[in-house]
Parts: sequence; structure tokens; C-alpha cells
Amino acid sequence: MKKIKLFFITLLFLSVAVATRAQEEDIMVTADKAFDLNKYTDAKTLYEKALSKSKDNERTSKATFMIGNCYMKMADTKMAEEWFKKVVDTYPEPYVLLYYADMLKANDKYADAMVYYEKYKEKAPSDTKAEDGIESCKLSQKWKDNPMPFIITNVKGLNSADGDFSLIFEDDKNYRNIVFTSTRPSAVGDKKDAWTGQSFSDIYSAKKDMKGKWSTPSPLGMQINSAANEGAACFNSDMTEIIFTRCGFKKKKQLGCEIYHSVKEGKEWKNAELIPLITDTVNVITLGHPALSNDDLELYFASDMPNGIGGRDIWVAKRASKSEAFGEPVNLGPSINTENDEMFPYISKDGSLYFASNGQIGMGGLDIFKAEKTANGWSNVTNMKYPINTSSNDYGIVFEGKATKGYFTSDRPGGRGGDDIYSFEKIPLLFSIKGLVIDDSTKQPVVDAIVKIVGSDGTTAETTTDKTGTYIFDNKKIKENNTYDITVNKDNYFSASAKETTLGFEASKDLVKDIRIKQIPAPNEVITLPEIYYAYDKWDLLDKSKNSLDGLIKTLKDNPKLVIELSSHTDSRGTDEYNNDLSQKRAQSVVNYLIEKGIEQTRLVAKGYGKTKLRVACTECTEEQHQQNRRTEFRIISQDYVPGSGVFPTEKKKEEKKEGKKSTKGKKKK
Repeated sequence: MKKIKLFFITLLFLSVAVATRAQEEDIMVTADKAFDLNKYTDAKTLYEKALSKSKDNERTSKATFMIGNCYMKMADTKMAEEWFKKVVDTYPEPYVLLYYADMLKANDKYADAMVYYEKYKEKAPSDTKAEDGIESCKLSQKWKDNPMPFIITNVKGLNSADGDFSLIFEDDKNYRNIVFTSTRPSAVGDKKDAWTGQSFSDIYSAKKDMKGKWSTPSPLGMQINSAANEGAACFNSDMTEIIFTRCGFKKKKQLGCEIYHSVKEGKEWKNAELIPLITDTVNVITLGHPALSNDDLELYFASDMPNGIGGRDIWVAKRASKSEAFGEPVNLGPSINTENDEMFPYISKDGSLYFASNGQIGMGGLDIFKAEKTANGWSNVTNMKYPINTSSNDYGIVFEGKATKGYFTSDRPGGRGGDDIYSFEKIPLLFSIKGLVIDDSTKQPVVDAIVKIVGSDGTTAETTTDKTGTYIFDNKKIKENNTYDITVNKDNYFSASAKETTLGFEASKDLVKDIRIKQIPAPNEVITLPEIYYAYDKWDLLDKSKNSLDGLIKTLKDNPKLVIELSSHTDSRGTDEYNNDLSQKRAQSVVNYLIEKGIEQTRLVAKGYGKTKLRVACTECTEEQHQQNRRTEFRIISQDYVPGSGVFPTEKKKEEKKEGKKSTKGKKKK
């Protein structure tokens, strides 16, 4: 009897255990289905329920991991980090290391994140996400340490305790009328989104007065907003058409998002209509975040449609005229899209593409990037860096026309709600250029030298060096994104030139440019031109000799008041008469070449000396010694030529003095 009783008690416990396990499996299956339908709030609740009942280590580990996964999908990075941490060392799949590293990075813990990216790299060496993650952490810290010059401000007049995002302008003149997306309680849809757990979103409008105060946001009419999710909109160029995202919902069924538009009649919007961009009726496809090109002929949007590169890609549909329908969408390709998500495209007034990505190398979550359009597509993708981007999600940037200010959305700490709208304005960079003018020979500072700058924007400025040889152009003279030609002039010195630029700087800077100047030789001092040699019995300039004259050409162009004598010499062979003629032809060949390069003929004097001034005196000369004697030299014979006039003030004064003496000669004293 006792054995029978024990048997039934054991059977009862087994039945309860089997029933409990089956119930756990049912909850996990239901949770997985909700997760696959993107209903992450519902899925998280079910995984938590399964975890509370689990007695099995494997199921406990999976439920814990999936709770973290739900939080990650819901963009709650702090909770996701907390739940992934519970299983990061025990969960069998290596991508838990990647997810945990991603959440650490998203929570501004770059050093810790790099440790787990390294661990993931060991487990999955072929996945480039590990190296990208390590590189992004290094860059993120660098960007934080050297922030871009922007002032970031939370727009409290627009933000609520809920989600507020994707602001766009409804006018392109004053930029005071805006619309944006919000999940605040006054939305038309009164249900909760199973993905985010927040209320369904609607599109709101607001206006800023002359004092900068925003009106109370109010939802657009029922022609635009519905019981579903609406948001992430754009306007056409004349603000008569709004194009926006609408995401349907249905219990226990996954529905995608589509792009709708409405046309304005007077002051009212007509009922919204679908913009047909896909023909696939089998797959659940999401399209959203529309953005028009400046000519309204290209519609950019984000979608997970088939044949993409990653999760959500940016696509473009084109049309030939505004009255036509948009054609078949085309993927923007791997220069923009990655294996992850690219969303929230925006075309600025200069035609640049701005977008958000969590696949390009960034600071964490979604970062804002800029790309430039070329003949072959999009290129030069650059991160907007800190403080536009942070370790949080940053997206939805818009500019006030061509100005370097505007708005974007972020869920960074310190906001009023989940996602908040922020304004940004670039702080003008301040630059100065200063330096010393130094005598190249004595290494001493040069006083009263004239220093002139000419900017690539056409601006000019001039100053003189002080008693220490210092010159300076302050930030009123020097502007950002300019290149400056600097010239220095001083009596009895060759002019000197230099360049300095403010291009490419991301912070203000005082630039230093010291310049050395050389004294002009005395009138009778001869300067040998390097490598101006001739073949035996020839006077034609060789190509390599022409290249050697580039320095002289620059000197003459930089010093337009100089007049020089070009003297040519032969070797010791041949008669005096022949060599005098040959050397004159050689000197003239140099003069002719300089004239071809733009030097005034009246500044050049050709003189052949034959073999009267040998450099190497020898009786049985080697060919090398002969070559050294075949040379061309120059000396400065005037420093006061008036460019373009053919006038030499010094010579003119001599002539005037000479004429004055003639006029007084022979006069008798009275």
C-alpha cells in the first residue's frame, strides 16, 4: 500500500513538472512571436513572466538575454546593458558580447566597451563589427575631448515628457513655422505602441514669435493624423504639399509603414493619400522618413524593402517632373548604407545629404552624418561629431536654409522626455596670423618691413613689423575657410612670400608664420644660376636648364622693381670674336625664355663675355672644367624700375641732373 501511494505521489509531481515546463515553453513561444512582430513591449513582459517561472538554466539564460534584446530595440540602453550584463559571460551565442559592448558604448562607457569588443573579436574574428567598435570608441573619446564649435540647447517650448522628434520647417523665409512628431497624450490615437510602449505619434505644428517664444503645439487635422502612428514628415519647395510616414496597427499582426501625402487648398489640408512606391503585397515592408530634393524631383526615404544592404536602408525614387509619379526606388548603395540601419534622410540647401546611422562608425546609437553628391553617387561621408552626436541616439537634423544653425533630435541625458528636440548653432571660429620677419643672413628681426595678405575671398590687409620684427593680423582680418597669400617687402631685400590657411580647422587657432627675407646683393655682385649649361658650341637652352630658371622667374615676379643683367660665358676654346658672339647668343636665349614667361623685356639686359671671365683657369682643361666655364650668371643693376612703364627713376634723375648742368654751363655771373 505504501508503495502504491509513493508511486501516485511521484506521478503527481512529474505531472506538475511537465505541465510547468510546457507552460514555460508556451510563454516563450508567445514572447518570441511578439518579438518577431516588433512588439517589444509585449515581448518583454512575456519574457519577464517566463523568467519568473523558469527552473531551467538554459531557458533562464535565454529569457534574460531576450529581455535585454527588447530593451535594446526599445532604445533603453541602460536597461539593456543591465540585462545583457547578467548573461554576458554565460550565454552561448557570441553576439551577446557585441550587444553588451554596443550598450556600454551607447552609455558613454568607451573604455569598458573596448574590452568587450576585443572579447567578441576573439570569438568572431571575421566580423568587422569588432574592429569598427574599437575604432569608434577611440574616435568618440577624441571627439569629446575636442568638441566641434556648436551651442546645443534643449527647445523646452516644444518638448514634453513624452517623445518629440523630427522637426521640419513649414516656411523657408523666417523659419518660424514648424511641424514635428510627438507621442504626447493629446495625440489622435489613444492606444499604446507595442514597439515603444508610448502613445501613438501624431504630427504637431507650432510657431515662434518675434521674441523667440514658441506657441503651444497643436496637432494637425484629421486629414493628416489618424488612430495610427504619423510622423517624420517633409514639405515640398513651396510648402503646398506635406509628405509623411504612417504606420498602421492590428492586434496579433505585423503591419508596415507607408508614405502618404496631402495637398493644401487654401489654409486646409486635403485628406492624405498613399504614395505608391512598392508593389510587394506579400512581405511586410516599412517605408518612412521622407525627404525631398530641392527641386522636388527626388524622394529619399528609409525602408527595409528586399534587396537592400542592411536592416533599414536609404532609398531614392525619382521623377522627371513635379506632375509625374515617382519611379521605382533605388538603393543609395554601400557608401551610405551598412548592415545596420540608416534613417532620417535630409537634403540641405546646398544639396548635401544628412542622415542618421548606427552602422557607420559613430559615437553610439544613431549618429548624424553628412555626404556629398558627386556624378557617381554619394561620397565623403563624415560624422558630425560631438556635441551634435553623443553616445545616445541623435538624428533628424535640419538647417535654417544655408545658415549653420537648425534643429535635431536626441535622447541624450538631461532632456525633458524620451526623445527631445534640440537647437544648434555654430560658434564662429576665430583666427589670427602673426610671425617674425627675419634677415636670412644675420638671423636678426627686420623692422618696418611691409607685410600684406590677400585672402581667397578677395579681402586684403597690410601692416608693418614692429621693433621686434613682429607682424600680426587679428581675427577681424583673418576669417575661417580662407587661404591667405602673405608677401613681405623691405628696401634692399628681395620680396618673400608664404601661404597660410584656415581651411579644415574645427577650433579657433592663432596661426604662426615666420618669414625669412634675403638682402639684395650689391650692384656688382654676381649670382650664378645653377645648372644653366650649354652643349659645346651651342646656345640653345636645354629643358633641364629651363627648369633651373624657375627660381629666377619667381624672384623677378615677386620683385617687379628689379632690373638684371644676364651674363653668359664660354669655355677657353675658340677665338675671342667667336666666343663673344656665342656668349651673347647664350645670354639672349635666357632673356628670350624669361620674356616668354612674362618678364618685361625692359627689365632684362643680355651681355656676353666670351672667355674673358673664366671660372676655372686651366691650360689643359678637362671637360668638366670646360662645362663649369660655360655658365650663365646675373647681377642686379637697378631696384627702382616702374613696372609696365619702362622708366627707371634713378636713371631719370641722373639724366635730369645731367641736363641741369648743361643748361647752366656757359652762363656768366651777373
